[in-house]
Amino acid sequence: MTKLVHGGVWAFVALIGTLALLATAVFPGLLEAQGDLPLPPSLFAGSTVDISIDGDPYDGVTPIEVLDGDGSLLGTADVADGVWVFQADSEISDTISFRVGDAVSDPFAVVAGAFNADVVLTLPGEAPATVIHDVALSAGFQALTHVGGFLSVDEFLQLFQNPDAIDAIFVWDALAQGWISWRAALPLALQGVAEILQNMPLLLLLNAPTIYSSEVLPYDAGESTILDGFTSLAFLGGDAVAIVEAMAAISDADAVSALFRFNNGSGTWDTFNVALPPALNSLQTVDRWDFLLADASAGASWAHDGFQP
Repeated sequence: MTKLVHGGVWAFVALIGTLALLATAVFPGLLEAQGDLPLPPSLFAGSTVDISIDGDPYDGVTPIEVLDGDGSLLGTADVADGVWVFQADSEISDTISFRVGDAVSDPFAVVAGAFNADVVLTLPGEAPATVIHDVALSAGFQALTHVGGFLSVDEFLQLFQNPDAIDAIFVWDALAQGWISWRAALPLALQGVAEILQNMPLLLLLNAPTIYSSEVLPYDAGESTILDGFTSLAFLGGDAVAIVEAMAAISDADAVSALFRFNNGSGTWDTFNVALPPALNSLQTVDRWDFLLADASAGASWAHDGFQP
């Protein structure tokens, strides 16, 4: 039997990839017309020299296993003459990862008909760092911005060291110009707040001190909406930003006559009134995730940059 040399393996892999691409290019609409025909595979190939596991070179013997997006085993890559190849089916999984021993790579997108050559496998992949935001809260009224993802109230309460310390959660309704609430003493049918959203500003009533701990999720650049009347919002800029500088990002700053920030230390509101000299205002700077109330005579938007923890 003739043994394939290194270049021969690459030529064979490239040929399969070219045929897969031609299947979609030469016969447009064929796959759509024949619904029972499978989509062309996505081919992945690379040199075993370009595989590292925990910083060490690949031993050339341990199977290169392939996992779907859920972590289930799809199969193993074929290895010959220092080259590995795997043919992935986009109809089974839209991503795959490679595993050698216990080390798993970052996921790769599976695109029908694509030929992914010279793939470099670094195992394990770099998992994004998890940043935890801890906030110590005192008994009484305390302001908090939820920095995690969408949660039910029950799930949200599990983020506190002592969930039983939370007697009530208040959310300002800018349309109704009033507070809606969740109260621990009331049945589900009488609750006004059922879910907690990312970057939602909250006013909590606590019967004892506790600590809120949540993973910080990134957010994209965007705008916070300010309505006529009072609007609650979380400040999504940076830390220690001068209030005048922060307000420059409001589309119609003249519409906002005052800003109020709840001060957890004093249990009162710090204020910035545009009609007063700056030195007479107790609110001089704002920090990311501060709970703010804006008093506006007309609608406006407050632009903010994206944030990556």
